[in-house]
Amino acid sequence: IMKNLFSKVGEFNKAFNVPEQKKQNPNIPDLDRLLYYKLTREENEEYLDAVIARDMVEVADALTDELYILIGKFRKHGIDSETAQNLFDEVHRSNMSKLDLEGKPILREDGKVLKGSGYFKPDIKGVL
Repeated sequence: IMKNLFSKVGEFNKAFNVPEQKKQNPNIPDLDRLLYYKLTREENEEYLDAVIARDMVEVADALTDELYILIGKFRKHGIDSETAQNLFDEVHRSNMSKLDLEGKPILREDGKVLKGSGYFKPDIKGVL
């Protein structure tokens, strides 16, 4: 699935002359940084508005647009679909280590998952 999504965003980028990195690179032009920030912020606001309005069509639209933008950011930084999948898997492994010793979640009162004593940081550098 990840490869297919990356391919489609790549097709868009090519059609619309959106430059991508061929190698991993944390540095992108200032205008691109600001654009991706604004696009993400705009879609987050649209998502919130859709949830408040209880409009499933707009929720799905906002979520899909957020995913599209996120994959664009991966590509902009030269991170391919296989690496993105491996990063996701590593972060998932780390997130699951947040359970307490009895396998139960530790939640803050607002619902945020907190780290249990067995928590370990994801090895992002090792995946990259």
